Amino acid sequence: MAHTMDSLTNDREKIYEEGNNGCLRIVLITLLVACCVGVAYVLLNRLSDEDDALLPAPVSTLPQPAQDDAQVIQLTPEQWTEHLQALNDHRSALNEHRTLVGELRSEVNTLSLEIQGLRQRVSALEKQLAASNTSSGNSSAPSKANNDGKISSEGFRPDALILAGYEHDYLTAKARFSVRNNTQRKVSEFKIRITYYDMRGQMLDYKDITKKMLIEPGMARAVEVMGYAWEEKYVFHTSKNAHLGKKYKVSFDLLSYTLK
Repeated sequence: MAHTMDSLTNDREKIYEEGNNGCLRIVLITLLVACCVGVAYVLLNRLSDEDDALLPAPVSTLPQPAQDDAQVIQLTPEQWTEHLQALNDHRSALNEHRTLVGELRSEVNTLSLEIQGLRQRVSALEKQLAASNTSSGNSSAPSKANNDGKISSEGFRPDALILAGYEHDYLTAKARFSVRNNTQRKVSEFKIRITYYDMRGQMLDYKDITKKMLIEPGMARAVEVMGYAWEEKYVFHTSKNAHLGKKYKVSFDLLSYTLK
């Protein structure tokens, strides 16, 4: 009986010992599984963050062009660049047109001043012509010729000689223009006054020139004179290289002439 009790006691102790060992194993396995799960969770979160960083931003977060309620226009970056370039070209063209308008206005003002000066000179010439006719006493007798056969005096006509075609480039010292005989007789000598103006119509200088040359009735001759201030790069405003120098204009006044 006593032996049986000891055997039962020993069996119970073995069962308790095996049970404790089993529980310990279960706890260790649970802890190991929990650690593995935690490590896997951390790794998965890290990989997810890296993937999100590599992905492009969603379309909704990108800047969108202004959209019309009636129509939505989607433009590529290249199209935006083309439109901006076209806009810049239009702005440049507009600025050029504004500059041209300003130059035209300045030219109009200059022409107005020149017209005003011409009117004043015409008025002075008319007064001079009237005074010349009065002093001659309205005589119809022909003018007397000297020993050379030249006509020393005749009713003065401001339009007896027509001067035109003035040309001067600052690259050359000489200026050229033409003189046309607008009378019915030969011209052997004449004296003119050339007045120089800047592009604003302000007088710069004047020069009286006397030339002896024979010009047949209705014919024209070329005349060469020193150009205005060519050493300072002054150039007649209609010359080929006018944009390279200081522009100026001229006017002519016929002071006297001799007929044959």
